[in-house]
Amino acid sequence: MKALIAAAAVLVLLSPLMPLRGDDLIGSGDLERRITLEELQEHAAGYSPELEKLRSAQRQSRIDLAEARSGRWPEISFLATGTYLFNPMDEMKAYLPDGSSFPIMEAQEPTYYQFGLQLTQPIFTWGKIHQAVRLHELLLEVRSLEVYQKQRELNTTAATLVHSLCYLEEMLQTVDQQVRLALRLSEITRDSFDQGFIVEEELLSARLQVRELELLQRELQREKRSLLRQLEQLTGIQGLSPGIIEYQEITFRDLGSETDVIGRALSGDREIFMILNLLREVQDRALKISQASMYWKPDLALQIEAGYESSQFPLIEKDWYRQEDYSFNVTVALETTLWDGGRRIQEVKRSREEVVDADITLLEARHTITEEVSETYLQYELNRSRMEYHDLKGQLFADRIGSSRRQFESGAGSEPDLLALQLESLGHDLQTLRTRIDAVRGYLTLLHMTGEDF
Repeated sequence: MKALIAAAAVLVLLSPLMPLRGDDLIGSGDLERRITLEELQEHAAGYSPELEKLRSAQRQSRIDLAEARSGRWPEISFLATGTYLFNPMDEMKAYLPDGSSFPIMEAQEPTYYQFGLQLTQPIFTWGKIHQAVRLHELLLEVRSLEVYQKQRELNTTAATLVHSLCYLEEMLQTVDQQVRLALRLSEITRDSFDQGFIVEEELLSARLQVRELELLQRELQREKRSLLRQLEQLTGIQGLSPGIIEYQEITFRDLGSETDVIGRALSGDREIFMILNLLREVQDRALKISQASMYWKPDLALQIEAGYESSQFPLIEKDWYRQEDYSFNVTVALETTLWDGGRRIQEVKRSREEVVDADITLLEARHTITEEVSETYLQYELNRSRMEYHDLKGQLFADRIGSSRRQFESGAGSEPDLLALQLESLGHDLQTLRTRIDAVRGYLTLLHMTGEDF
């Protein structure tokens, strides 16, 4: 139980899963059309082994609850036996002095039948049955919340991957433009070097710039393949590409102040705290069961037994009803443990410590979540400020490029200056897109931590 509580306090996104063939979830022809984020999230929920394990645990909890409830009802058992004796006893006689005799014991029949019906109904158990039922009801609630929590984690992970992938695709397109401009600038630099207008150092610098951009291009392609692989492993769909994903630009809502966000994350209706509070109550119920099982606390039960024993099979053989071999007993029983070496005392102590441990885990979870939300919020706000800065700087670059292009077209400016300015502007666009990726990840993480939809 302690491990279950500790596991519930951890907030992590879904780790990459083993991929499944896309044909198992969608037809191969469906990959020709665009697929929405909602469809990807549905596939992730249907494919996730972790989610399926949680659903299985939920089903097992329902079975455990039904088993606990069955303790309220009587247990009825029936026994029937039939015996055939190969060496039955012969008739026993007593002989008188005059030679006459009289039977002492009749000959034993070779057949013997026994039927028994027993009913046992608990009457008073110091609340153990009720507490056990309530305990399993709480555990079922925990399992249901864990399923819901995992579904939300899958949705957040899918959304994060999709948005990151789409921004990364824009970055790749931007780098492609940079490479084309850098190659053009390198050609111009080569001509200038051949004509003796510039030194070799400037030529090498232009070539180095092309190589750096090509390396960046390959790094972004590697990152793109990694994101696609994670998305395929998450959804079980192979053959995904940014071009077939229907993407919608995310709109940043006002999340409020840091205090407001932390307050929502620590709200009692958050799944993580609902789970921890339920587990705390589970430990409390377990303590009550342990206390109800202490010494000198007898359980009271009613037992009713009805039986029939005879050499004649009932309802079939002759004279079966004349045999006075019926029995009917009603018993009220008390059962308790007087002493077992102190084991039950230790069980109560252990249950008390588990209740204390559950309280400590709840406090630790609040502290951990507060730190994580605070750090994520500050980083998100920083990225939002950077985005505003990049937007203003982007306007400045647009004005400067427009001015430089007009000068070049009028013959007052040079093409290398225009190309260098365009390269610098595209480099700024890359920074803007990277910042937007970080901002989206932080934004979606905060929504997940506060239990809000995006």
